[in-house]
Amino acid sequence: MRKFLVLLVAIILAGCSVPTPDPVIIQQIVKETQAAMPTQTAYSTYTPYPTYTVQPIFTPIVITKVVTPTNTLTPTLTPSPVFTATATATTVPLSSYTTNEDQIATFLQNPISSIGQTFKVLLETGSSSVYIDGKNETLVHYAAFPKTQRFYIMLAIEDELSDETVDLQKNQYSWAYGVIIGTVKYSSVKESKYYTPNYFEMPKVRIIHQEPIDQMKWPKHDGNYMVNRDIAPGPWYSSYSMTVDGCYWARINSSGNIIDNHYGVAGITVYVAPTDTVVQFDGCGKMYYIGD
Repeated sequence: MRKFLVLLVAIILAGCSVPTPDPVIIQQIVKETQAAMPTQTAYSTYTPYPTYTVQPIFTPIVITKVVTPTNTLTPTLTPSPVFTATATATTVPLSSYTTNEDQIATFLQNPISSIGQTFKVLLETGSSSVYIDGKNETLVHYAAFPKTQRFYIMLAIEDELSDETVDLQKNQYSWAYGVIIGTVKYSSVKESKYYTPNYFEMPKVRIIHQEPIDQMKWPKHDGNYMVNRDIAPGPWYSSYSMTVDGCYWARINSSGNIIDNHYGVAGITVYVAPTDTVVQFDGCGKMYYIGD
């Protein structure tokens, strides 16, 4: 700037015809001109902005509410145990069973007695004796009767022998179960103390061959039985006497719930309904069908 002013003054002086100015005056003019000019204000040093740091995207915290399950009421009925199928009993052939009147009487169910006393009979073909093995002490426990005696029992064959007859030929015997309704007249009876003459005498009958009854009506041991498949609906009688405790039975529906049950003394009758699904016996002795 200063050089420019000096050059300007020189040009002016060169173009003028006036005398050359005094250098002192020129120097004074330059000083005053410089003083009149504003002092340049320096710009501030540039300060760069800090590098932008990318902030992480905020992820909201999701609090999962744990839902407490609704309390499920415990059913009042007790589910039945898993059903275990029972083996089908085997029928013993009755090919040697004839209509000889000298043999033992016809086997039928008791149509009269409401008590439904039951026992087991071993029929020995061509023999003069019948062996009765009862589970109730109020009945005949074991006895041998003359072949002339006649009484009715229910026919039901089972392929097994009792401890008293294990020495006998199996193919000569058949088990039959039922109810005695004729008074038994005996002589030389083994263990006769078990005999109780609580039945009326029946007339003599001719022996008649009969087919075995429905296997669903055969005596049942402890276990679970499907109604209308393994066991017939109707009344079933416990062979143990009422002096025996710990007898349990239960009737169970298709949902596995107990319809009715009993735990206590034996010597009871259970009425199995056609609509029942399973029947359970435990500790009641053999159960005998006394229906029809």
